[in-house]
Amino acid sequence: MKKEVLVEYTLRSGLAFSLLYAAIAGILDPSSWVGYVPNFLTAVADKETLLILIGVMQSIIALWILFGKRIFIPSTLAALFILSILVSQFSLLDVIFRDVTVLSVAIALAIGHYPEGGIKNAFREILPARKSTKPSER
Repeated sequence: MKKEVLVEYTLRSGLAFSLLYAAIAGILDPSSWVGYVPNFLTAVADKETLLILIGVMQSIIALWILFGKRIFIPSTLAALFILSILVSQFSLLDVIFRDVTVLSVAIALAIGHYPEGGIKNAFREILPARKSTKPSER
């Protein structure tokens, strides 16, 4: 196995593990994790419901990163999610400081999978192709 492939799988599995662990633990033991849900989100739903929704979202992102293709999108989503935790819970930095490392892994994967041709090409294989409305030229 090439060194680059091994590095890729190590980064992907490490990030996926971090996301899946938090997702599963938040669902199975919400009382230990409910304190990390920012209070401003309770306008949307109660904290226990939010933990389940966040856990499902984290699981989808983690599995996409671990097994998927075109991982620029889930890596970017993971980075934004982790950044939002760091910003909204900055007063808990003594507890969440390791999230800076996880954020760095997500950013590294996003950079490594930045699509040729820019962001618009990141969605090319995911979204159905749009048909041109211009008449074809002959």
